[in-house]
Amino acid sequence: MNPKIISQIIDTLKLHAYFPDETLKSEVEKYNSVVDKLSELKKDAQEINNSNNELRFVQTRFYDSNFQVMATTVKGFAVTIKNGDVSISLKRVTLRENANNIDDKDKQDNPVPHASKNPVLKVEFRSSFLVRTGYLQSLRHIENLVNSQLINNFKPVISEIHIATDIQGYDFTPLDQHRFKTTKNKIANFELNVSSHMYGKQFSGLVYGSGDDMLRIYNKSLEISIFPDKKYIEDLIWNRNKEYDKSKNVWRIEAQYRRETLKKLKTDCGVIDGYESVLNNIPSLWKRAVEKNKLLNMSDETAIENMTGYKKVNNHQITIMPGSITKRFQRSDTHPAWELIQQFNGYSGEQLDVYEAPRTGARQWVSNSVKTLFSTLLKYNGDITKDAIVEAFEIAEEDTRDLKGLSLVENATLKHVDHFGQSKELRYSGESVYNASNEVENFLPFVAKHLANNINTEVSSEEFFNQLWEKVGY
Repeated sequence: MNPKIISQIIDTLKLHAYFPDETLKSEVEKYNSVVDKLSELKKDAQEINNSNNELRFVQTRFYDSNFQVMATTVKGFAVTIKNGDVSISLKRVTLRENANNIDDKDKQDNPVPHASKNPVLKVEFRSSFLVRTGYLQSLRHIENLVNSQLINNFKPVISEIHIATDIQGYDFTPLDQHRFKTTKNKIANFELNVSSHMYGKQFSGLVYGSGDDMLRIYNKSLEISIFPDKKYIEDLIWNRNKEYDKSKNVWRIEAQYRRETLKKLKTDCGVIDGYESVLNNIPSLWKRAVEKNKLLNMSDETAIENMTGYKKVNNHQITIMPGSITKRFQRSDTHPAWELIQQFNGYSGEQLDVYEAPRTGARQWVSNSVKTLFSTLLKYNGDITKDAIVEAFEIAEEDTRDLKGLSLVENATLKHVDHFGQSKELRYSGESVYNASNEVENFLPFVAKHLANNINTEVSSEEFFNQLWEKVGY
């Protein structure tokens, strides 16, 4: 066994684009006019009768390139255009009502409110384009197109990225499922969140995780034999590598991240939610994927024992206790093929953790609480009146004082401080890791003081302040 890296690439890249916070009405109208023109062409495409929607399109020229205006589009968007490089879906932007009441003299020169909380563009790069051009050059091409033709100074966000490494010299087998140590294991009994894939009778790969956070391992050579249009990777990348052997299978290890996971990841420098930050942390994203799911250097015999739960000793079957299997995974070294792929294009990434920010409150939760109060009053009181609401608060106040010696406000304040206090703990549960920063610990006394200053100290109890300062270490 002599594993070798054949290529490391960005295989899939998807963007969302937003209007900048300060947008002129003229810029919104310019964008909408482009959407309207393309939507008219979409109507012509819809006149084409074909059961295959991919063949229902009309050609147009856009930004010095040929595009197909499709008869169908992504849900929530007005029109989709695509070519061999990229697919772009566009949404018409609705100005808020007060934006149309600006004086004619100023309406083209002042920033206006618009429906900008959701993306107005969705961009998906063809894998062949990324391989042929490189992901950075591909991004620059789209940035220039959007800035010049659609939205000046738009705000891009990466919604999905696939980071891939192709290797030769090690052929994965179904037994590898029982060599993988992964945070998606239930360690006690090794029930894996994993599916194995077969093509006919041939093993084709493994998948760990799903959707927002996934690692795929699959036979890329087999895929190309089934889908010859994917052969571009061999022509453009593999053949340039002197280590590439056409007689051997190429296996791909591919990490998939979507925005729901990306926006929660952080380094020591902070969260990596930003567009440039995600791009700068590609080696770190790769490192996280191969550390979370690690192939261990176990023999076939050990892997079979892990799978069956027993081993043979002197022709007798002996049950292996779950704890013993756990120790095997704890003590085993990383497989040489996995050691090989720890870096991405020669770069070692930083440690990434999952960041769950402390929440100081949510408008929807408050709304739900108020609705629950009214519903309960109506159910048990038979009516909702001002007096009934006041009485409910008075009863709650009395009960809290009797039980805890605190007012309702004091009790709520202490619970709020406890919520921040939880952020000081290092927690590990499944794949969720939260390592609080010093900033949260330093912020805790400030929160307590701020809350205390907003309470009437003349009526606040001594018990309240004793508990408050005890919680923040004063």
